[in-house]
Amino acid sequence: MNITLLLSLVMSHILADFYLQPNSWIKAKFEKKHKAWQLYAHALVAGILAYCASFVSGSFSYWWIIPAVAIPHFFIDLWKVNTNGSSTYFVIDQLLHFVTLLIIWLGITQAPSLLLGYGKVFLRPIALIGSGILLLWQPAGILIGKLTEVYRENLDDEDKSTSLPLAGKAIGVLERLFIFTLILSSQFTAIGFLIAAKSILRFSDHKDVKNPVRMSEYVIIGTLMSFLIAVVVSLIVKELL
Repeated sequence: MNITLLLSLVMSHILADFYLQPNSWIKAKFEKKHKAWQLYAHALVAGILAYCASFVSGSFSYWWIIPAVAIPHFFIDLWKVNTNGSSTYFVIDQLLHFVTLLIIWLGITQAPSLLLGYGKVFLRPIALIGSGILLLWQPAGILIGKLTEVYRENLDDEDKSTSLPLAGKAIGVLERLFIFTLILSSQFTAIGFLIAAKSILRFSDHKDVKNPVRMSEYVIIGTLMSFLIAVVVSLIVKELL
């Protein structure tokens, strides 16, 4: 079965859900529920991108992918916007989307594959690496943000931070991409230096906060979550490559 097609479908979902869906659309969906036109537009975008992803199969005839992806995507998102948006519902939502794509992939791969041999050689690594980068860039950050909500609620309210705006988000994106690159290059030792360097740089960040112990624990939890997700995704991509 063509694993490249499945990876392309997954990549199309990541693009639709995390890169081509503005925050204003997400807010409107949660506020207006089924009355939000953004809910319908987003589902349609997901279907069209999935159809474009199906081109790697060597055929343009799989037009039925658009409704096959868009309709389930609509109802899954409709269910999600009627929840409290916690990390549990976020994970379930993503799993349902991936199951939908898996079913569609199984349906397509039962048909004769017209993909050329050279396409298999070059498209598979591109799809694998592209999917890995897209997963680590945006979805991983959202998941970490949701998983650390409970810890943020226990931090003191006094704002004594001197950090740059969005500095934490930028550091997280860069460190995950750095780990991704190091593991694909089999430079496992360098990851240890990265952890040590970040620990030293962040040591003085929370000396002046009201509760430095809680702040330290919060930073460690978020950092380890970020590293763990990056390592797992990287190892999976490396193994498939």
